[in-house]
Amino acid sequence: MTKVFNSLDNQHNAILNISTMPRNMIFSVLHFLDKVGFSYDIKYYSPYKHGKDLTRNPSKPQLILQHGGIIYPEKKTILVIILGHDIKRVHQLNNFFEPFKIFIGLGSKHHTALPEDYDTTFEDINNKEIFKINSFSHEDVLNKLNSEVLPLLEEYNILLCSLGPKIEAIAIYKFHKMHPETALVYAPSKDYADDYSEGINLDNIKSISSSWIGINN
Repeated sequence: MTKVFNSLDNQHNAILNISTMPRNMIFSVLHFLDKVGFSYDIKYYSPYKHGKDLTRNPSKPQLILQHGGIIYPEKKTILVIILGHDIKRVHQLNNFFEPFKIFIGLGSKHHTALPEDYDTTFEDINNKEIFKINSFSHEDVLNKLNSEVLPLLEEYNILLCSLGPKIEAIAIYKFHKMHPETALVYAPSKDYADDYSEGINLDNIKSISSSWIGINN
């Protein structure tokens, strides 16, 4: 894949539309674009509405290739999730990794209707910390990661998972690149929910320049 990206003409900016791109693919494409020093603009078009069936047959969580961080067996693990509508995956991730503690960044702004079962008390998760975040702002997400997670790096293994609007995955990627000892986690589904989202919210279109990420390999 490096050969493909090396063949790109860097005299022109590429546009990377992440609106419907799986998060593991987002991280991989960003990795190779940064590796070859290519300039690009990220575009995110928020959906007009979400369907009711957001969590369908979740699959085994995965660490992103080449972004699995450094896991020390003598350290306890903290799982950090930036959350959108898909709250059931929080329980799946917690049960799979069994972290010492889970930090949940709870979106404070929603541009589509919330699911009927949207319960963010997470009563069955004992050791947790919930903080409010504007998950449609990559700057706010990065600031929250710096304030909430950065002080924990010396003492804990850190797993980072994006479950909110895909624009916040860009901030998670930048934080990980700044602190490569952290690990990027992907929570896939086995089945495709064809009513997951619909349309485009023309009032909520986001753009990020590669210069904001500002980290090349």
